[in-house]
Amino acid sequence: MDENAIKVSIIVPVYNVGLYLDMCLSSVHNQTLREIECICVNDGSTDNSSEILDKYKKYDNFIIITTTNRGVSTARNDALKIARGEYIMFLDGDDYLLPEACQKAYEKISSVQSDICVFNFSEQCGNESIFNNSRKRQFDKMAVNPDRLVYTDFLVYIWDKIWSSSFLKNANVLFQEQCVTAEDMIFNWECYLGGAEYSCLNESLYVYRCGTAQQVTNSVDCIANDLISLKCLCNLDLYKSIEDDLKLNILSRFLGGALYYLRKYENSKEKRKLYQDSQSLIDYVETLFPVKDLAKIKNYRRLKYYHYLRIIEFIFSIKKSWDRKYKIFTIMGLHFKIKRQ
Repeated sequence: MDENAIKVSIIVPVYNVGLYLDMCLSSVHNQTLREIECICVNDGSTDNSSEILDKYKKYDNFIIITTTNRGVSTARNDALKIARGEYIMFLDGDDYLLPEACQKAYEKISSVQSDICVFNFSEQCGNESIFNNSRKRQFDKMAVNPDRLVYTDFLVYIWDKIWSSSFLKNANVLFQEQCVTAEDMIFNWECYLGGAEYSCLNESLYVYRCGTAQQVTNSVDCIANDLISLKCLCNLDLYKSIEDDLKLNILSRFLGGALYYLRKYENSKEKRKLYQDSQSLIDYVETLFPVKDLAKIKNYRRLKYYHYLRIIEFIFSIKKSWDRKYKIFTIMGLHFKIKRQ
C-alpha cells in the first residue's frame, strides 16, 4: 500500500494475550475502511501470541515487530515512530474494534479537522456473549462547554480516540516509558496541556474487555506503580506550568485510583501492602499542596477516611478472611482466627 494513502495506523501492543489476540486482529482485518495499517509490537510474549501474529504476516498492511519485554509504553512508542497513517488509533491486544470503527472515526475527525476525536465504547466482562451498551459519557456537556473535558473520563483512556499524527509529532508527545500504570492518562494530559483541539463522536466503536488477567490493574502493585507515574507527571514542564486547580484535578484522579484498588482488593491477602502504598501516595501529595487545599478534593477526604478506619480496625474489628473460611478478630493489632461454622 502506498504510504501516502494510509488514513489510519492502528497500534497494537502484544504481551501474552493469545486467548484474545486472533479476535482482536481479525477485527482490524475486517474494517470497512481499507486504507489502514496495523502495527503489532510483540513485547516478549511467552504464550502463543507469536503464532497468532505469524498468521497475519501474509497481509501487506500488517507490520509485526518482535522485541524483548520492555513494557507497553516502549512498545507503543516503537510503533508511533514508524506509523505512516494520517491518524493514529490504539487497540489493546485483548480488546477489539467494531467493523466500521476506523471509517466512522476517520470521517468525523477529518471533517471537523480536530487534533483528537473522542468516541464511545462498550464493555464485555468475562465470557458474556453480549456486551453492555455504550457507556454513559458526558458528550453533551463537552459539546456545550469544552472546558468540561478535565472533569470527565475523556483524559483517562487512549483507545477511545483517534489522534492526528501531525499533532502528536509536532507536540512531541510519546509515552513515558518508566511508567507501568497511568501511562495512558499522562499521554492524554500531555496532549490536553499541549493545546490539542477535541471533537466528539457519541457512538460506540470499541469493545473493552474488563477483568482480563493481562491488565496491569489486576496487580497488587497498582498503587505503588501509580505513585511512580504521578511523580513522573509532576516532573514534566507542562505540569509545572499549569494552574493549581488543574493540578488538584489530576491529583484527584490518582487518589481516586487508590480508592478503587483498596475496594477491589478489600478481601485480598495483600491488603496491608495496598494500605501502605496508599499511605505513601497520601504522603507524597501532601508534599505538593497544603492539607487545607487537598481537603477540597473529595477523593483525598475519602482516602484519609479509609486510613482512619484502619486505625480503628487495629484496635478492634471482626472480619471474614479473604477466602471467607474464617472469622478474624483483631484486638490491639493481635489477630485471632476462628473457623466459620
